[in-house]
Amino acid sequence: MATSIISLWQKKFEDSEKEKRKKFGQEVKKMRRAANYSREEFARYMNISEEALIRIETGYVDPETNRLKEKVHYALTKSFMVISL
Repeated sequence: MATSIISLWQKKFEDSEKEKRKKFGQEVKKMRRAANYSREEFARYMNISEEALIRIETGYVDPETNRLKEKVHYALTKSFMVISL
């Protein structure tokens, strides 16, 4: 059975999408570690579950879904006010 041009193009597209998700996940993990956040903390700041963060960091989630890039940015730039008495 011959492979069609369409199925070859689809495979190439799927591979590039997987690579994009993988690179995004690696960057999220790298930035989280640089900010010295645990997965639990970072997931809380992003308002997602820790399991969802694991899926992001391992490349199973499309970075374009659910305003994911904005959530990562918010979690990394979130400031905390410390009140001393």
